[in-house]
Amino acid sequence: MSWWKWVVVSWVGSCVVLLMAIYIMNWWHQHLIGRHGGQMSDFKQYKRSAIAEMAEWTPGFDMTNVSVSEADYENGSPKHGDMIARNPENHSDRWLVAAAYFAANFEALGNDRPL
Repeated sequence: MSWWKWVVVSWVGSCVVLLMAIYIMNWWHQHLIGRHGGQMSDFKQYKRSAIAEMAEWTPGFDMTNVSVSEADYENGSPKHGDMIARNPENHSDRWLVAAAYFAANFEALGNDRPL
């Protein structure tokens, strides 16, 4: 076999091996890792087991060290109805809870005593 035929056969063989590797990785990704709407997901559902500490946001509320997500900023937060949550064990750990999420997921305990 002439040298140029050897180069062509080697190149074609390399391409076949590469395509097989891509096919195997794709199959492995879809079947062994799992499919979640076409995307991998590490999210699971959890139920809250503790009482949340929150304050209603009002104009003038001290937002120092309050975490606000980019999505909430883009939706106009902080705004009326938003709540500021805090970690009961570390009161400097605070974050904004959007009004719609708060309304759908929380209800008052009925006591109005400040913490």
